[in-house]
Amino acid sequence: MANNIILLVEDESIEAMDIKRTLELYGYKVPYVASNGEEAVRKALEIMPDLILMDIVLKGEIDGIEAASKIKELNIPVIYLTAHSEDSTIQRAFVTEPYAYILKPFDAKELKFAVELAIYKHESNKKISESEKSYRTLSENLQGIVYRVSLRENGNMYFFNDRVTEMTGYSPEELKHGEVCSIDPLIISEDKENVINTVKNAIKSGKFFVVDYRIKNKDGSIKYFRERGKPVYGDDGKPLYIDGVIFDVTETNNYKLELEKSYKLWKDTFNAIEEGICFIDKNGIIKQCNSAMEALLEKPSNEFMEKKCWEIVHGTDEPPENCPVVKMWKSKKRESLEMSINGEWFKETADPILDDKGKLTGAVHIFTNINERKEAEEALIESKEKYKALFESDPDYTLLVGLDGIIFDVNPAAEHVMGLSKDELLKKNFMELEIFPKDEKPKHKKMFKKLLKDKEVVRYESRIITHSNEIRWLKTALAIIMKDDVPKHILMIHSDITQRKKAIKDLQESLQEKEITSQVVMQLVGVVSTSEIYSIIGKAVKQLLPDSYIIVSGTSANEKNVRIMEIFGPKNFFNKLTTILGIDPYEMEFSVGEISSEELKKHRSEVLTEYKEGFYDLTMKKIPRSVCQIIEKVFHIRRIYSIRFSFEGCHYGGVSIAILEGQSIDHKKAIEIIVHQASIAIRRARAEEAINESLREKDVLLREIHHRVNNNLQIVSSLLSLQIKHVEGNETQNVLKESQGRVKSMAMIHEKLYQSSRFTNINFKEYVEKLVFDIFYSYGIKNDSIKLVVDIEDVLMNMDTAIPLGLIINELVTNIVKYAFSKPEGTITIKLKPLQEQMELTVADDGIGLPTDIDAKNTDTLGFQLVNNLVNQIDGKIEIDRSIGTKFKITFEELKYKKRI
Repeated sequence: MANNIILLVEDESIEAMDIKRTLELYGYKVPYVASNGEEAVRKALEIMPDLILMDIVLKGEIDGIEAASKIKELNIPVIYLTAHSEDSTIQRAFVTEPYAYILKPFDAKELKFAVELAIYKHESNKKISESEKSYRTLSENLQGIVYRVSLRENGNMYFFNDRVTEMTGYSPEELKHGEVCSIDPLIISEDKENVINTVKNAIKSGKFFVVDYRIKNKDGSIKYFRERGKPVYGDDGKPLYIDGVIFDVTETNNYKLELEKSYKLWKDTFNAIEEGICFIDKNGIIKQCNSAMEALLEKPSNEFMEKKCWEIVHGTDEPPENCPVVKMWKSKKRESLEMSINGEWFKETADPILDDKGKLTGAVHIFTNINERKEAEEALIESKEKYKALFESDPDYTLLVGLDGIIFDVNPAAEHVMGLSKDELLKKNFMELEIFPKDEKPKHKKMFKKLLKDKEVVRYESRIITHSNEIRWLKTALAIIMKDDVPKHILMIHSDITQRKKAIKDLQESLQEKEITSQVVMQLVGVVSTSEIYSIIGKAVKQLLPDSYIIVSGTSANEKNVRIMEIFGPKNFFNKLTTILGIDPYEMEFSVGEISSEELKKHRSEVLTEYKEGFYDLTMKKIPRSVCQIIEKVFHIRRIYSIRFSFEGCHYGGVSIAILEGQSIDHKKAIEIIVHQASIAIRRARAEEAINESLREKDVLLREIHHRVNNNLQIVSSLLSLQIKHVEGNETQNVLKESQGRVKSMAMIHEKLYQSSRFTNINFKEYVEKLVFDIFYSYGIKNDSIKLVVDIEDVLMNMDTAIPLGLIINELVTNIVKYAFSKPEGTITIKLKPLQEQMELTVADDGIGLPTDIDAKNTDTLGFQLVNNLVNQIDGKIEIDRSIGTKFKITFEELKYKKRI
């Protein structure tokens, strides 16, 4: 031992002096005391000591843990001697594989034992590391009320965050009913039975449960809650408590009701369409139909729903070859067939429903009654007069043209839609009319060739541009009129199907909007990252407008600067844009303060607003107009629209949409709803970020206070330790030693308070056991000489009661150890039990007993005076029983904790 060299690293000079003398007293060499981490590393390399005794919090650039990490390569054992006991510090320290971790205040014998053990372990090259992990994690889910219900305390509910007041209007104190806190009384009576049964079943099965219910808020409003929880069981197999989270789903529920209303409106519209319509899946199974379809088939939908469409329409087990559904499966485009159902003619049409990847997912089956037209067509063939009358009165746009396309006749409906008189149309080639879009003309030529080749009626869909510049959809039928078995003319009948097209398109868009909006609402639930919210919204808008460019921007916390968060476009869009701009768009930042209030209004609109100056407006005129024009030309951008993330006067960026040439801005209402939902989510996420930051600041402050209190108490303890070594006489040394014990008892209170998750209460049983152990240790009492019996439940006690109670126990146990036993053997019993309205502390021994001539309640000794004063401080009473040894019985009420701020 005499050859062992120890490097001491401690920045408190008084503590360093005490530790150095203690080590030298035990025969160790302490050639140097380092006061900071850099010096410790340097001296370790120079001295190469057998052991380093290291404080954690040091002056300088690096702390003790970082210094130990740098020294670790030298294979020198390290013992941490520190006032820090928080888990994060311990975990950091354990990474460096220390040989011991001693908390201040410490006992000299404890230090001696730790040093000897560390050197022994190092010399024998054995690594012994026992890490004890016990920590309690409270999940902070700021989206809902995090709670714990004690099943052994009459269902008392503890809240682990502050959302209960926000969600119910009541503070936790207002929710107390006697000693029990719970939100159960707020639950609407009609929902209580279901809640009770759900929780009982979960306790019985031990599984998670989810239950929805309503509560009455403090302001009288009704809110919808969703609760998720799981019972936790003790070692005895019986349930201890339930941990769970309660979410406010009022907004989601209201939105669900709105969706139901919208669906009803769509259903009413669907049933009002005259054509029979049904939706089938990719296997031909009928999934939904309207009232017109039921009337057409003359049977209720429940008789043919979930059956193959050809079984119902064609009456066959397998689809016939001419079935439009079969043709549509192959072509993945609209197919149709004219057929007779129940004596009337219908045109059966199958329109494919494709997903984003072009994969067939189902079809829209439409049955249009063409009985009148069919009869008219037959009449045209049979009778010229009937043909002429029908030709003139037919609401369809009808033309009679030659085989070369020259117009011979038109009906009034065709004149009206083209905006030209009959005389103006005759002798013109119908292919040269300006009513046909350029991309439609090749289709007409193809259909003419097919007609002349097959000599059968040809039907197809096309578009025209009316004289009022309106696009109309037509269902065109071409038929050859024969004369002497030779084709003479071609009859063109154009049925206007614009309304039907629009209804189907609106229906599909409405379903798509509702699906995407619902997905966004569900995705935003529980999201606390603003960047994730921006991404969700950008992807949703891109789904609604797949051919457009989407730019999502976000603002700084003070709303002074705007930057791009997400860009959605083709694969090469981002690279091209970066090349044109000469900078990564994600690195660009625009200052809001540099634009006028009038311009600012455009950038903070809560509805979709068009930027009149396009990309130049979008960039707040920070990018030269010429560069913006290049971007619009390269990417064929026609218009730019924007809408802001805004809620209750706060602005968080927005979504900008670049519409390409030939396209229009659709889904406006759905986009505005999605952005509004995102604005609420961003506001919530930023509020949660602020709350988390505030909690982190408070945690740092508490840690610093704990560190200072421990350090100060350690300094006092060290001063007393130094003084003991410089005074003579056992009485003086005992007085100082007792004072040192009192300081340690208070230091332990602060240690236990810091280890408590609530920072106001300590586990009193653990505290008493540690306190008495330290007293035994200080007076050299071996474990097998004086037996300690501690009968205390795991109770939490506040600081105002724990400190005086700890000092009382310290005085009484110290007195027992010193005077109660003629030999160092016997039993000390400490009990703490709750009475009806008070608590009772008993400290007893089976020693020689307190002399009868000593009145403990009226004595000049400092120890008993302290005990009496401390008993009065906690409003208690003390009784002394001398029948067997000495028993002190103290009854008291736990003092209410008083906030210091």
